Amino acid sequence: MKSRSSGISAQILIVVLGGIILLLTMQFAQAQTVSTGANANSQNSLQNNNVISTKIPKKTFGDELLRKTSLSYYHMFLGPTLGGSANETYNVFQEGTDQANTGRAPLQSFQSALIRFDFNQVWGIGASLAMSNGYTSEVVNKSPNGTVTNTPDNQFYNARAHLYVPSIDLKVATLFTTFSYEAPTSVISRDDNMHMGLVLTNNLAIKTDLTSKWAGGITGQVYRMFYGHNNQKKIPGCAPDICIPTQLQTQIITASPYVNYRINDQWNFANMAIFDWDQRGVQANSREFNNNLPHRIRTTLTYYPQRYFISNVGVFVQPLMKFKPSTTAIGAEIALKF
Repeated sequence: MKSRSSGISAQILIVVLGGIILLLTMQFAQAQTVSTGANANSQNSLQNNNVISTKIPKKTFGDELLRKTSLSYYHMFLGPTLGGSANETYNVFQEGTDQANTGRAPLQSFQSALIRFDFNQVWGIGASLAMSNGYTSEVVNKSPNGTVTNTPDNQFYNARAHLYVPSIDLKVATLFTTFSYEAPTSVISRDDNMHMGLVLTNNLAIKTDLTSKWAGGITGQVYRMFYGHNNQKKIPGCAPDICIPTQLQTQIITASPYVNYRINDQWNFANMAIFDWDQRGVQANSREFNNNLPHRIRTTLTYYPQRYFISNVGVFVQPLMKFKPSTTAIGAEIALKF
């Protein structure tokens, strides 16, 4: 799966969603006042004592807006692998395959910010931005398919708008669904003449006994891309009569079964297998699929501090199904919610 990035300044865009919350606070938050006064000459007052009255505060539109709006921030650091240079990591999203000497990249972070508004307990909308940035020098990957250089440059991905819909009770499981619209905000997407993307995300959570510490299910995503031309082909930087056209990605399907063990109120141990397929060019709307990215496993130990706006912090290890130390990345993550 090719990353869709732009050269937009990281310092500006990563604070956009936070700025929205601050503006809403300044615009709408109003101090509640309590008014008191004496009510003399009441019909049944005793010894002409004044009766103290208090006006009940009323919630303004701004109060309701802030109460139902939340801002989330997620940061994942992708560190070194179990084998190889300490200044390099393995990232399947950067031309990663299960061949030797591919998928190597600078040590890097992935960051995302989400602003969400809940109409009620079952309906909500949101918008998100995501980016990645590297810390070490560029890494050159060589494979039978050619040479790919992964740089530490800031990369922004297409912005998304989300619709959260009511869950569905299936007796033995609960299905949670999110619909998303992806705008072609990155440079690569605009160069490919991408018009939009549609994303369907599901989480089928299996019901367990309330006293059980085990939880499981399967998450999945179907991502469909639409372009402004019929052949859905891209000529990589040279004349059409010289270069062989490259088929653009039209659909990505991901399925991830998971099993979690809740050690106690503050610690959780999670295991997930991630399977990934895609279609390209003329494969769109057919039954023909490719193995998009190497299938992989992710094991995470998570701590929930329940304070200071920190939702959770964790450490993880992510090997491929075909285990190799050089393709097994170690990392850490933190999630905040305001």
